[in-house]
Amino acid sequence: MNKTTEDQFVPPQAAAITIATALGKAWAAAIVRRPDGGIQTQAAVLNPADGIDGQMQRFIAQVGGGVEMPILAGLEASQIRFLSLTLPPADAAKLPRLIAAQAEAKLPLSADQLHLAWQLSPTAHGWDCTVAAVRRDATAAIGSLDEKLAALTPDAAGMGLFVRAFFAAVPPTFLLLRRRADGVLLARFEGDVMTHCAIVPVEAEPMTIQEIQLEMQAIAPRSLPVCLWPNHTPLMQNITAMLSQAGWQVQTLSPDAAAIDAAGLTAEWSSGELSAEATGLAMLGLAGAGEGFDFLQSRRAAAPQKAARQQRRRRLKSLAIVGVLMLVCLAAHYIGLKMRVGQLRGELAAQTDGLSAKTILQRQAYRQSVARIRLDVLELLMTIQDSRDGLLLDAIEFEAGKPIRLTASAGGYDQVYGFQKRLAERVGVSGVQLIDPRLDDKTGQVRFTLQFHYHYYTKSKQ
Repeated sequence: MNKTTEDQFVPPQAAAITIATALGKAWAAAIVRRPDGGIQTQAAVLNPADGIDGQMQRFIAQVGGGVEMPILAGLEASQIRFLSLTLPPADAAKLPRLIAAQAEAKLPLSADQLHLAWQLSPTAHGWDCTVAAVRRDATAAIGSLDEKLAALTPDAAGMGLFVRAFFAAVPPTFLLLRRRADGVLLARFEGDVMTHCAIVPVEAEPMTIQEIQLEMQAIAPRSLPVCLWPNHTPLMQNITAMLSQAGWQVQTLSPDAAAIDAAGLTAEWSSGELSAEATGLAMLGLAGAGEGFDFLQSRRAAAPQKAARQQRRRRLKSLAIVGVLMLVCLAAHYIGLKMRVGQLRGELAAQTDGLSAKTILQRQAYRQSVARIRLDVLELLMTIQDSRDGLLLDAIEFEAGKPIRLTASAGGYDQVYGFQKRLAERVGVSGVQLIDPRLDDKTGQVRFTLQFHYHYYTKSKQ
């Protein structure tokens, strides 16, 4: 978690909700900071079928929450997929677009079908990025409550704070294994920040233990301490024995009875229900801002683009109004225009140097037809050459009536966008489109394709 500053608002209370769609249940929790510095917890079980928004608002009213009470929602860990990306050096404003493009390339869904959250670490050559991705329809159960959320996170994101508050001797960095109603949770924490999570379904015990081993090897080094909770079931006891034999540092979390009683935790906190996860998320909201995954990041990143689209709509609406006024004016001058058209017809019928206006127009149409089937290749190459600014061109494809396509490589995304902009400003070039820019991890080059129209050559015959 980020350290609190004097200028940062720390709420006196916060609420959270976790939903298990497969189980048909939701858990709400609220945390209130007491004058002595301690916390008081309250919890409730909700029914998603009855609408989450209304039930959550009633729960908040019961615990005395105000309109400024931050609300966090946790998405099921089983619905979240994590990716590791390497990003080139780029301004912070451009990173969301790069993250969305690379995530879309590695996932079977387009970016507009996903909620994305990410954590960034600067490197000598750019950024290391861990991305959490979830389908947009995974948030359907939240309903209209989505508009009131302060954060949308994995449901286990607050468990680091939870176990430090209510258990003894928790390591600063650890891997949590928790048996809960939907499976075995694996969540890695660095301080209070969750960096990875997964759910392993509980099926046949040998298969479950094998999947847990594979998942642990993928997300944590063997030197990382492993904390189990609870350890009273045969499955968790067998997991403890297996991990100890494999060389992991395993410890069972010991509840701090005094802290639990002081906070007023309900009986469900020690069960496999997700009440503990909801309480952890409320503690995350009470602590202020965080460095963890927040799926509202992608929405906030898209907000400036949405504002730009709204501004374009307003401009189009203004243009439409102006167009209507112009039509009214044209109608008012219809009679005068009709007289002028008659005069123009007479002038077109007259000849100058043996050429009529009709003949001149026919010659112009012929030149345009020739331009459609004949390409001045040298002029095209000069146009591209004057725009490329050091880019390495791989191929150029052209065919009459179709857009010209070229493939090239660049040292970075800024060079690609600069080339696209310069080419679009050339005389005769229009409709420049950037297609599928991809970073080659081996060469560090960005490969891309551009297509554009060039004079009449690429335009289809009418």
